[in-house]
Amino acid sequence: MRDVTNGPWSGAATTIIEGSPFPWLPVVDSDEWQAAAVTLFRQLGEVATNRAPEPERTAAELRAAVRQVDPGARLVASLALEDHWPQQILVEAGAPDPDAETAVLVGAGTPDPFGPVDVSEEDGTVVAVRRDLLDDASAIVSVSAVRRSPGLDVRVTWRSTALALVDPMRSELVDLASSVHLEEQP
Repeated sequence: MRDVTNGPWSGAATTIIEGSPFPWLPVVDSDEWQAAAVTLFRQLGEVATNRAPEPERTAAELRAAVRQVDPGARLVASLALEDHWPQQILVEAGAPDPDAETAVLVGAGTPDPFGPVDVSEEDGTVVAVRRDLLDDASAIVSVSAVRRSPGLDVRVTWRSTALALVDPMRSELVDLASSVHLEEQP
């Protein structure tokens, strides 16, 4: 799969997500994408062993969510967790900022309401897990992964109230971050 986007964070380049169509489905705001997603979600639901989301509603919600994404970022739907798909992941890629600290990029610059942010490094990717409180006092977790390499910073972020999914999503984000690169525009 080659998914492309342009925008302020990606600069004069195209963001490419390499890999098979699974487990990451780039979300696009178009009727064609929505129709294809409904078909895909129906097919996945037929082979699901447990819970499968309602295809039409799920595709419409993803399409509505992508409209809220800042220019230069991508919304990717992870299909990796069979009983919990799709999970929305925000992907940002661009030229490195030599003055930006990795801890700040990954969201660990300040403590969360529960104490220090959990930061680890996995396969050259720095991962931070932040816990925050919503207005209704329920907990939400943000897992961000930053991979820095010469000429490219990649940040992928997942937010959810499904606290039990932190560990599998952490691995998913590390894999996704290492699958993103840029191609210069001709």
